[in-house]
Amino acid sequence: MLPTHKPLPQLDAKPKKKVEAKEVAVVNTYQETLKKAVGAAVGLSAFIGLGVLNPDPAFLAMVTTFSLAVIAGY
Repeated sequence: MLPTHKPLPQLDAKPKKKVEAKEVAVVNTYQETLKKAVGAAVGLSAFIGLGVLNPDPAFLAMVTTFSLAVIAGY
């Protein structure tokens, strides 16, 4: 005959607490994407406007170099 085993005693005999339901904030990805797109459009428009208002190509080359340096430094 096989020996019979008794069930192991519960080590965690504390009463379990009820878990409260947390409210989940809804993230609107459309608004976040729209803000990024508008920011990029404004930046590019400012760069084009700077090129139109200043006919000196050397100044525009310096602004381009500075912009790339800012992006690389970031």
